Amino acid sequence: MWIPASGLLLESLILPTPVIAQASALTSSYAPQHTLPASVNEAPPVLLNIQDSQVVDAQTICPGYIATNVRNTTNGFTATLHFAGSPCNLYGTDIEALNLKVEYQATDRLHVEIASAFIQANNISQYILSSSLVPKPLSDSGVLPDLDFSWTNNPSFGFTVSRKSTGDQIFSTRGTKLVYENQFIEFVSALPENYNLYGLGESIHQFRLGNNFTKKFYVADVGNVVDAYGVFLLHLTLCN
Repeated sequence: MWIPASGLLLESLILPTPVIAQASALTSSYAPQHTLPASVNEAPPVLLNIQDSQVVDAQTICPGYIATNVRNTTNGFTATLHFAGSPCNLYGTDIEALNLKVEYQATDRLHVEIASAFIQANNISQYILSSSLVPKPLSDSGVLPDLDFSWTNNPSFGFTVSRKSTGDQIFSTRGTKLVYENQFIEFVSALPENYNLYGLGESIHQFRLGNNFTKKFYVADVGNVVDAYGVFLLHLTLCN
């Protein structure tokens, strides 16, 4: 190719050989895979019961529990919780009997466990992780606890955790009802004035949660038969 002053002259031009696609005679042994629509990731809208004016408040109709069979242990006590009235079965089936275990493990550590009395050796692995997988803290010897656990059956079972050295109340369910169903568990505890809440799960939100803030948690699996994502709440109180 050369370009004279008067214009463009193509002396020779080599064009690429055209390629024509043809269907292959070969066949695939793989069957087409079914693809789920994107809508499978869209959950139905869920309204919290405390935000739904049409639902019944469990605190108004559920009976709560009464503590019986209280027995002292080396570093605490155990008790059995039974219905304080007729079951409400509001958001599932009320668990008739619960086991309460209170254990003073260290000067500044108190372990309170409330679990269904129907969890036995033959089914415990379905509900509680083995200590070989998640080791539990052991109790120190000769503990002089600074935490105090007090309880009452009036009008139903409730308890308060306070600090002996300062008299500060850390956690209290007194005056409210424990609701323990197979699909719904409710504890109610008052917060101190001018409280500060932070965190509470993975979400896009300002660092400090606002007062009277309502947070919902969903236990969602990852598309498998084994649930790999659960809800494990940690209540941490910092006091000056």
